[in-house]
Amino acid sequence: MSECPHPYEAMSHGFQAARGDRTVCQVCGGRVRACAGCGALNRAASNFCVQCGRPVPHRRMVARLLAPKLLRDGIEAAIGRPMMLSHLLQLGTDESALLWRGAAAGAFVFSRREAGGPMRLHLVDPHVFYGGRARALCERLPAAETWLCEPVISEQGVFVASMQGVTALRAHGGEEPYEQVCWQPPPGTILRAAARDADGGLLLLASEGDDRAVLLAGNGQDEEWHPLASLPLSLPADTGAWIGVIPGTGTVWLAANKRMMLVDRAKRELVAQQAFGDIGMVEPLWHRRHRQGQFEPIVLAAGEDHAPVLVLAVAEGTGSAVLQARIGDGTPARAVARMGSRGWAAADAAGTGFLLEDENGIGLFVDGRRRWRLETDAESELPPVLARDWLCVVTGRRGMAALTADRGTEVTFYQRHAAEDMPPQRHVGMPVAGRPNRGFPPLLVGGTMVVATQAADGRDFRFYPVEVAELAEAGE
Repeated sequence: MSECPHPYEAMSHGFQAARGDRTVCQVCGGRVRACAGCGALNRAASNFCVQCGRPVPHRRMVARLLAPKLLRDGIEAAIGRPMMLSHLLQLGTDESALLWRGAAAGAFVFSRREAGGPMRLHLVDPHVFYGGRARALCERLPAAETWLCEPVISEQGVFVASMQGVTALRAHGGEEPYEQVCWQPPPGTILRAAARDADGGLLLLASEGDDRAVLLAGNGQDEEWHPLASLPLSLPADTGAWIGVIPGTGTVWLAANKRMMLVDRAKRELVAQQAFGDIGMVEPLWHRRHRQGQFEPIVLAAGEDHAPVLVLAVAEGTGSAVLQARIGDGTPARAVARMGSRGWAAADAAGTGFLLEDENGIGLFVDGRRRWRLETDAESELPPVLARDWLCVVTGRRGMAALTADRGTEVTFYQRHAAEDMPPQRHVGMPVAGRPNRGFPPLLVGGTMVVATQAADGRDFRFYPVEVAELAEAGE
């Protein structure tokens, strides 16, 4: 079930009560959220009520994979009605899409002119994948070559950070769901790193002179990014750092210059440091890290018998070494795998480990050890869709199979085993037209998965929306 595209009109359309604070629009069948305080209707992805400002709580949902026959029928139906992304986004002949990312609100697509320059941002509401047009949210975002990290997309909004400042499309409950604000750091400071904050806002690291740096945090609602702590840190020119948040805590971590720093948000001060091994010079610009196969750092929550775990990639030759370290216990980082420039890594849906593609295939790593390996016919190059009980891998087909009927991409679903050491079992696989592109991994929006493949002209993309799962509340 997708999000209702017109929640503020849904009262006049009429709506049906579903469960608790969830309602369904009678016109489109999409989800609307009713505020428990005042009863006003809001977008399903809203954090705060449009009328009274109270928080609108979100229920945790799980996606249960459909039976093989339903998946095959859905993919075949999508193949029979291919749609082009340029048409959906209404792109000009000199424009092309660069990448997309998924969220509860739909798919956010970034495009630009072939000559370069500012980016455009489009929002594809979930119902629009089956017909309609995307919404243009912003016409002039900073060029992708200036980004410090890939755009942060959350319930708080969309955040694009460059060395010169932050462009934010803050989310709110108004008729227009996003409002653009811009922020620049104080004179004399340069932004060196950016990452998603625990609340869905944006965390920043800025250098102040030769031997000081400051951590900042904000979500764009008050149009400011506020200092969290000043740190004794020297960063050479054109050098960045890794930053992030430890899940479930008020602690911010920072890795640079062979050491890790821990900052307590409540105390607003540095509380610990530890050696981190030779992480080398951190490239501050996202597009260069992405080209080398350096993924954004992954932090796994603490377990009953271990501290939180940090996983990141360090440039090494034509690829990257994947390092893992326990945060706060003084254990040095150690290499657990090596990736090529086309590899990827992603936190496992269970939160206990991470999946990684290296020269040995796709593997699940838990506590620094490979638990299982999944062999595929070709490198996927794209992070899979990861659900609690299943995953979907998109790979480029090789040889004659890729040339037959232009079926150059294989979409394969795997069912997870209850035993953590057992590799997933193949559920169903189908070929589709086109070739995979690293900027367009498969997206799961509600129970709909959208696969995009690059067309033969190299500029446009086909996309295939398929209902692949039923949504249920966690615990049902």
